[in-house]
Amino acid sequence: GASSPLSPPVQVKTTSTPPTVNTPAAGSNKVSGSSSAPAGSQVIVQVGGEFAGTTKVKANGTWEVDSTTPLLPGSSVTATVQDLGNNQAPSLPSPPVVATKQSSPPVLAPVTDDAHEVT
Repeated sequence: GASSPLSPPVQVKTTSTPPTVNTPAAGSNKVSGSSSAPAGSQVIVQVGGEFAGTTKVKANGTWEVDSTTPLLPGSSVTATVQDLGNNQAPSLPSPPVVATKQSSPPVLAPVTDDAHEVT
């Protein structure tokens, strides 16, 4: 029989789908989102371009991390998923962090001393 030279090895490169980031609220340190990467894939989170923490994708496709970087109004959050094959996919920036709603100051009723208003 005839033989032929060996073929060069084939490299298969897969890509991960970027994760999604839920819009965080100012004053909270929780950052969450979802990913189609396999459970156990690492998620690297940044707030305003600064490292904020890592976590793993759960079996249901969600992830959550307690940010080590403050979530200030106007800053954006990004997440990069790294699957088990070391393929990375960065997210688009989240919508800017929104300020939590401040309660209105209390309104005090006027006080009287039976004849005059006291201020």
